[in-house]
Amino acid sequence: MNKSRCRRSRTGQSLLLVMFMLVVLAGIMALTLDFGFVLQSRRLMQTGVNTAALEGLRNLDSDNDNVGDGRQNAAALLRNVFDDNLDPTANNTTVGAGIDSSLVQGDGFQQTTLGNGTGSQSLYENRSDFIYRPIPQLNTLNLPNGDMVEGEYIDNATSHQEFSDYQRDDFSVGVPGDPSSAFLSRLRRTHDPDGEDRIAGVSSGSGGLPLLMGRLGWFSVKPAGSSYSIRRDGVTVRATAIADQKIAVRVWVTTDTKIFSAIPFGVSKSDFVSKIDISADIKPTTNVITQFGQSAEFAPSGSYSGEVGYIAVIDETLSPPRAIGFFQAGSVSASSRQANASSRLQDVWGVLSELTASERSILRASRSEVGSSSANHLLTSGVLVRAIR
Repeated sequence: MNKSRCRRSRTGQSLLLVMFMLVVLAGIMALTLDFGFVLQSRRLMQTGVNTAALEGLRNLDSDNDNVGDGRQNAAALLRNVFDDNLDPTANNTTVGAGIDSSLVQGDGFQQTTLGNGTGSQSLYENRSDFIYRPIPQLNTLNLPNGDMVEGEYIDNATSHQEFSDYQRDDFSVGVPGDPSSAFLSRLRRTHDPDGEDRIAGVSSGSGGLPLLMGRLGWFSVKPAGSSYSIRRDGVTVRATAIADQKIAVRVWVTTDTKIFSAIPFGVSKSDFVSKIDISADIKPTTNVITQFGQSAEFAPSGSYSGEVGYIAVIDETLSPPRAIGFFQAGSVSASSRQANASSRLQDVWGVLSELTASERSILRASRSEVGSSSANHLLTSGVLVRAIR
């Protein structure tokens, strides 16, 4: 009799547990939906600025004459990242940098409607109107908070953080018209707390990434006069990338006259370091040298006749002599040919892996010596050195 009463008193307890678990799962699903959109948008924006930073560095307009301007190339490429037909002026797709803040209407605290409020069918048919597609600004004044910034990268800086006013300890903003060696690209989605965003010609931007489930009630309501409310202003998303010039370790051979090619010539390290004009000291090599650390040998005969391309700088004191870097030979407008070099060590690992650790150290020391004492500069190529997500 007592056992029967105990069973009746426990009836319905499992239902309460199921109800409780459903509430918890609904909360998890809401957070997953909202912050899944945040992570997706951040990844897309980071992909865009990574590409733009490298493209901007490829052909900087160092003399400010709008010829071969890397800013324009970077901006065009960045817009195309968020487009599927290379025509961002007529984009009816859902490719973009996340949901536009215009999707969620209302006062940001209580009343909320989606889209234009005419119904889900209208929202579905016009969904491309609610996708944020950045329009990067060229920032020709080179202001620190701009979308495109030229300057110098400080790789030994103690901090690589980007602060709320877009200042960085590892990046020195250049003076317009002066030569620069690094290029910074950024995108941002904020509520513009400091007035640094959405400045015509300088910085693009959009409202923060709007919450859907959270906006409908997940986050607490704040007073209407508050400076920031996640329900009203959304989630701040920023992406920044810096590309810098590093000494090239690999060049390639090509027959395309629009691209620089490795050619079978070289110059000794001693001549490269000591002489400003090395044209008379360039000599043919027995083969085309394309990789840092590759063994090299000068040909017993022949001469250099002004050919345009990449030549090897050869340290003849090593046994055997090896290439420690490259140099662009021949007179040609930089904007008439595209670069064809890489500074990534993995591109020459096939050569370096065959050397001992001490031999690799000797090569690096020889290259460093040229960089610190030469009248000329070794060939460089752009590489991403810093990115925030």
